[in-house]
Amino acid sequence: MPWPKLSGDKGSAVLEFVTIGLLLNVSVLTLAVQLLTHFQAQLAVESVARHVARAIAKDASALAVDELATSIAGDFSFRAEDVNLQVSCQPSDCDSLDSIVAVEVSIQSATAKAVIAQGEKVPSNEEVFDSAGSE
Repeated sequence: MPWPKLSGDKGSAVLEFVTIGLLLNVSVLTLAVQLLTHFQAQLAVESVARHVARAIAKDASALAVDELATSIAGDFSFRAEDVNLQVSCQPSDCDSLDSIVAVEVSIQSATAKAVIAQGEKVPSNEEVFDSAGSE
């Protein structure tokens, strides 16, 4: 049986539509998954930073703070090893009434900062983290 000649365009539109459509769908789906993963990480770090800063302001122990950070990260499906937590206080004693607690959390590529002031003057995040970086 001889092979048919492929000189016509019959059937090629369907093949082009399926090929290009499949490539576009896969690339759009991949982009959407990456954006959702980054958004999930950003929500997780903001939540961890806020809750840890509040816990430290309420005189929580270091073990309780670590457990809290791990628990909240776990709620967002992140492992404890993924969480990088840095806490600083100004002045160095977090227990004083006029102390400022600054928490920086990072998970994967997302980073968030939270500041809680226990005194009367409440500084902005930029003021606290700029002064901490210059020391």
